[in-house]
Amino acid sequence: RLAANIIDDPVLFVRALLDDIHPDEFSGMEGHTVLANSCASAVFRCECEGEDDPVTVRLNPLLVKINRRQVFRVNRGFNAVIEAAVHSTRYVIFHDEKLKKCIDHYASIVKKCGGAREREAMRLLYKLVESGRSGPGKGNGKR
Repeated sequence: RLAANIIDDPVLFVRALLDDIHPDEFSGMEGHTVLANSCASAVFRCECEGEDDPVTVRLNPLLVKINRRQVFRVNRGFNAVIEAAVHSTRYVIFHDEKLKKCIDHYASIVKKCGGAREREAMRLLYKLVESGRSGPGKGNGKR
């Protein structure tokens, strides 16, 4: 089974991807652990299809919980935070300068197009990546 969270907070996205989330920030959903502050959460049954490499996985929804019904206005800054965060997960493993340049590129978009929350998310991303403690199990889960 897989639990997925839909979130609209770029800082929470960076923290969830690169740091430890404090246990108090989770809640239960019929025996499954999800983020308490998510817009929505879903639990899926996962089934591998075939034996190809990479494997294809079919996700069958079992549970859905909607916490907030609101229209989230996506901006280029938020999307850039997501792109930078994805590149940073690879950068902390491989330390490839091309990945660092990608992160810097997306940071420049955040600077131009993002709001205060997106800029805060990028500052946190750089702090976690540069400290060398990014990744689950490397943070302290405290904020």
